Amino acid sequence: MTETIKTDYIAAGYYLVRLANRPEYVSAQLLPERLLSASGDICDSFPDTWAIEWTSEDEKDRLESAEKFGISPADLPKVIEWATQSFSIEFAWPNVFYSVYGARKARAMFLSHLDDVALFGLGLHKSNVEQFLSVAGPRPQQSGFAPEGATGVFEIVSRGALLPDGGTLLGYELLGVQYGHLTCSWLCNSLEKTFAEALDVIPNTNGFISTFEEASRCVTYISEGHVGAEPGLWLPWMIMKYG
Repeated sequence: MTETIKTDYIAAGYYLVRLANRPEYVSAQLLPERLLSASGDICDSFPDTWAIEWTSEDEKDRLESAEKFGISPADLPKVIEWATQSFSIEFAWPNVFYSVYGARKARAMFLSHLDDVALFGLGLHKSNVEQFLSVAGPRPQQSGFAPEGATGVFEIVSRGALLPDGGTLLGYELLGVQYGHLTCSWLCNSLEKTFAEALDVIPNTNGFISTFEEASRCVTYISEGHVGAEPGLWLPWMIMKYG
């Protein structure tokens, strides 16, 4: 990681996700067989709402989500106990760790049997921070409803910390933001094909856009309405892999 990257990007949290097989709707010519993404539409994250005791997830959904990480029904109560106690201490709503250290501990405790779980950090360029914070904060409380809490990504970006040393830059992922959550990836709409043809932006071998400048051009293309993309604020997010 270069000095410029270290000083120009604000940490947006750390994630444990299981690599996903490349969906049929994306380009096999442009993307690798296994994909890493911060979008829950592509990759499953550990933990998530299914692992927190007080959420409304039913037992069937909890079991199915745990199974995706090779967690047995017998071990699920241990995971739920840990996640419930660790919420707002080790990780924030719904699936973002405050530190690389916290993510590594969780991986060692519950996911050491898997060799395809990636630990990565998200970075947001300082030029995009104000825009993100302006749209991602909790909405004003409505009469008769409980106040809305901040998402983990909003909370962590608000702190203004830098990503730690020791990571490997994989590239930039375009992600939509709605109600403070990171939702769709650019791959959800097969935009890798569009950008290759219209902007000559080709994904790198990791399946990401290589430079911030290229990723920013793609975001501009989305915002100008040239392509059909999910609603929300689209921004380029730096993907930094940690061991």
